[in-house]
Amino acid sequence: MSFKRVNNNNRDLESGSSFSFRYGKETMLEFAYKKERAVEKLREYGGMEGVAAGINTDLKLGLSSSASDGSSPFSDRIAEYGTNVAPQPPVISLFQHWWEAVQDTTIIILCVAAVVSILLEELVARKYKDGWYEGTAILMAVLIVSCVTAGNNYSQEKQFRGLNQTELNKKVKVIRGGEKKEINSFDLLVGDIMLLEKGDMIPTDGLCIESIGLHVDESSVSGESDSVEKDNKEHPVMLAGCHVSDGIGRMMVTGTGENSTWGRTLAHLSSDREDTPLQEKLEVMATQIGKIGLGVAILTFIALTIFWCVETYSGPNKASFQFGQLTALLNFFIIAVTIVVVAVPEGLPLAVTISLAYSMKKMMKDNNLVRRLQACETMGGATNICSDKTGTLTTNNMTVMEGWICGSRFGAPSSSSSSSSSSSSSPSSSSSSSSSRIPTSCYQILGQAIAINSTAYLQKRRVGAPVQVGNKTECAMLSLIESLGIDYSSVRDSAVIHQLYPFTSDRKRMSTIVRNNPSPPSSSSAAPYRIYTKGASEMVLQLCTTYLTAEGTKAPIDSSFSSHLNSLIDEMAVKGLRTICIAYADLSSSDVEKPSSPSSSSSSQVTKAPITAPERNMTCIGIVGIKDPVRQEVPGAVGLCQSAGIIVRMVTGDNISTAKTIARECGILTPDGVAIEGSEFREMSDEDIDRILPRLQVLARSTPDDKLKLVKRLKEVGEVVAVTGDGSNDAPALKEAHVGLAMGIAGTDVAKEASDIIIMDDNFSSIVSAVMWGRCVFDNIRKFLQFQVTINIVALITAFTAAVTGRGLPLQTVQLLWVNLIMDTLAALALGTESPTPDLLLRKPYGAKEPLISTIMWRNIFVQVFFQLFILLGLLYAGPSIFNLPVPSDDGDAPEVLSTMIFNTFVFLQLFNEFNARVVTSAMNVFEGVHKNLIFLSIIIITAFAQAFLIQFGGSFVKTLPLSSSEWGICICLGLCSIPLGFMMRLIPVDRFSRVTKSERQPLLSQSDD
Repeated sequence: MSFKRVNNNNRDLESGSSFSFRYGKETMLEFAYKKERAVEKLREYGGMEGVAAGINTDLKLGLSSSASDGSSPFSDRIAEYGTNVAPQPPVISLFQHWWEAVQDTTIIILCVAAVVSILLEELVARKYKDGWYEGTAILMAVLIVSCVTAGNNYSQEKQFRGLNQTELNKKVKVIRGGEKKEINSFDLLVGDIMLLEKGDMIPTDGLCIESIGLHVDESSVSGESDSVEKDNKEHPVMLAGCHVSDGIGRMMVTGTGENSTWGRTLAHLSSDREDTPLQEKLEVMATQIGKIGLGVAILTFIALTIFWCVETYSGPNKASFQFGQLTALLNFFIIAVTIVVVAVPEGLPLAVTISLAYSMKKMMKDNNLVRRLQACETMGGATNICSDKTGTLTTNNMTVMEGWICGSRFGAPSSSSSSSSSSSSSPSSSSSSSSSRIPTSCYQILGQAIAINSTAYLQKRRVGAPVQVGNKTECAMLSLIESLGIDYSSVRDSAVIHQLYPFTSDRKRMSTIVRNNPSPPSSSSAAPYRIYTKGASEMVLQLCTTYLTAEGTKAPIDSSFSSHLNSLIDEMAVKGLRTICIAYADLSSSDVEKPSSPSSSSSSQVTKAPITAPERNMTCIGIVGIKDPVRQEVPGAVGLCQSAGIIVRMVTGDNISTAKTIARECGILTPDGVAIEGSEFREMSDEDIDRILPRLQVLARSTPDDKLKLVKRLKEVGEVVAVTGDGSNDAPALKEAHVGLAMGIAGTDVAKEASDIIIMDDNFSSIVSAVMWGRCVFDNIRKFLQFQVTINIVALITAFTAAVTGRGLPLQTVQLLWVNLIMDTLAALALGTESPTPDLLLRKPYGAKEPLISTIMWRNIFVQVFFQLFILLGLLYAGPSIFNLPVPSDDGDAPEVLSTMIFNTFVFLQLFNEFNARVVTSAMNVFEGVHKNLIFLSIIIITAFAQAFLIQFGGSFVKTLPLSSSEWGICICLGLCSIPLGFMMRLIPVDRFSRVTKSERQPLLSQSDD
């Protein structure tokens, strides 16, 4: 296709525009920002054809790479109009993250106190030659801690932004070079012709060039709740960020990326994220622990001050007051502030952020795109999963396996065919006796019924089978007629569509009315219109009064033949085949609503479809059985869920026989399980539902309202519910559920917007991965909590005990800041990045009300606290006599060997206890899988080497003395004792966290009552 060039001297040429485009981006923006004048502008520019010519595109063929003047396809178009990459909110720089990290009140107080300490030492006291060391060391420690925190936050922010871009880059359908293609929305360009259908999000601004009952929900832009009908005359403007609420249509792209209404909105949005429920809980816990730390810090300061006053101003060596003596009180104040810094567990919310960010990245590799952070946490506590069948439990790779067309069976075994035929008493039974193929006389009507009454298409490839794009059931039927030598594209393009009635979950069928072009088998008909219908076999069959024979004549469907066809449907359904009935009827003008002014840019003259389609007195063309195999991995994944205490239920629109067969293959439907249809379920009272709920495993022929009712009832009885969905009508159930899981391939944009997690491969096993990661996130937070609470208690009790007994402070300010770095940022990284293990699926869901610290964790914490206090206080009070060392003084004149050993032992106690913290259950092996967590091992090694450097070379900065090899051996051995102690403490029985098997699970309602 060649495109007409526009002369440079053309009066409509915009200043600054590329010479090949008559209308630049500013002109295109006018359609979106001046909607009230859009129709007037459209007429001024020569209608749709004039606008299309002005941006070098074709309304039917779309863009072609030959439309580019640049060195690469579309380079001039991109230079003029830009790409459709979603604008990012303003980036928070690394410096801004650092500045935020040092805004903490206690950090500011500590820094101010350190500066005052330096000034007093240098200007007033001059007590030490290197008196400025301590204040400077404190400032350096604060700088290191804040830089590490800022770097970590910056890294997590980048990760979240990357995942957000992945979510925005959706698949869209376009026409390029006359071929229908599926591309990423970021690849859309001005001039592209987009194909839209119900449930799609509109990713760009554009103009509607064809509408078949097309309605758009513009509430996200205008705030109006009512959807707006679109056409190419009176209401052509399409705005980015809106959703197609009904119908189908085509749109010419006029604004992309930052040059679209939605793009400009996104560019000004804040990137701030709301705290998750777990983060909020931990914030509360951190505040409570901080208050306790503040109390201990105040008592410590008072105790140190009293002992200093007694020693300084009483006794034979009492001294008179000097201004320089205030440095001692300032040092006590710094110590107190440092205790507060250590006590406040800033790492708790940080651990959640790290764990969630790490999990989201890993979950993406497991085909789970997390849209809302809290879904990670909630998914781990899910007790029920209500899953769709098609594409989730099955492959969604559909093939027509057998059927009945124009009185003849095909694809079925001959014996089955013969028996079925012999049971028929119809006049055409002889013609369908044992035929195993479709009658050639039916090719034309079958091809028209399938090609015209569908919106899917087969995207050709140079090598291999065509790519199925759109509804996979329609794709299977298109493949059927293609195998018969019928070009569905030609048939579809030649049709003049009058009205379209899209498939809905309530109607269970789709219909299309076309202007009739009389041809066999109805050449004698003078009816001006024809309606083609396909859908749930038993429902469409009820609309039929006749069927088409192999000779092309119509034969009546009496009660006996209706029973025969229903038996064929049941026969295919019990094989797990989805049965679809295809029918048609010729209509008079009075049966069809008159169309409004026809589109000048399309051969299709359409109107909004009336509420009720004229589907009556129809002729059945045939019934096909479509096979959608169960995914190979699904039975095992379902079994894992059941062993994890999760009830899996299938909610499908399929025939109940088909649903039960597939459910048995998946392992969902058990011998004592209940399978019912939606029509029965929706009439049941809450009491009736509660009676079957523990055993309800299959809900067939269900509507979105049935799914929503099931979800609400499960929540009311205390269950944590995860629900899958792919259609626009599934949005209410997805929003109502604790976790909404939208399908990434088959799901509509509306469903994805309503969801919490998008399953990128539509695979049930990916949902199981989401459960594992959810439980892993919760466990990782508990691991860090167990580790930090232990350190907090030990540090506070040690500091307070030493202060009130006149032994000074065994841990100095810089040392405490180093401990704070170990237990906050580094420990959060080490313990927050553990990967899930299969053992996570061998215990019950923790549920919504599970406490953050379990009984097992309290046992572990108290055992370690008592042990560490025994070691540290033992060194403090008995160390001088055991190791023949002087008793540490409380005036901080010089670093002592004993205080260095106490500091070193304390750090190695925490370092080895970090291995114990990896387990928050009664599991005995704390080293299991540790070799797979390189982050954990790296942090352990880095911490150990950094500690060795501080001890040997820290000197006056850290207030340490180099230790001998024997002293090092004592410190490490004492710390190492945490490991065998951890093994022994796990032998202490705790009656919680018992594992469950499939046979041990309790009924649903009794679980929730507990």
